Amino acid sequence: MICDFRNWGGVMSQKKILVQWIGHADLRALATNSSANRRDQLLGFLAGKAPPTHDLGPTKTLLATQRFDEIRLLTNYPHDFNLWFAKWLGGSPVVREVTLNKPTDYAAIFQIANQELESLKAAQDSTESYRLRYPVRVCSAPSSNTPSGHAIERQHND
Repeated sequence: MICDFRNWGGVMSQKKILVQWIGHADLRALATNSSANRRDQLLGFLAGKAPPTHDLGPTKTLLATQRFDEIRLLTNYPHDFNLWFAKWLGGSPVVREVTLNKPTDYAAIFQIANQELESLKAAQDSTESYRLRYPVRVCSAPSSNTPSGHAIERQHND
């Protein structure tokens, strides 16, 4: 999650952007809440059991309890799975499909996440008349409950 604190006209406002990896637990929850055909495709790819029907997975559970101004999803899953997940999640998440050869390649995970954060910052810089001068706290919200899901926690100050 990125919390961007900006001072507009003397009033402190907060913009919250969630940058999140789609993980196996997210897709298993999607499978549970999908048609039989889609469920079989997802679980066949993931090679695991579906969670109980009430389980929404980490990302959808987070969004049920927290409000974000923008949602960005990073994923190395097949395109159709990403579309299904984004639609099931609701809202208008931005999905960035990436190549990750090994789920434990922490350097690659960090590089991909860092590129996404830098693109957010560049987009902000290009649309505002001043550069961000307030601290940005970047915290991981791991979705896959694996070491790679926990690989990134970074504090970035401009």
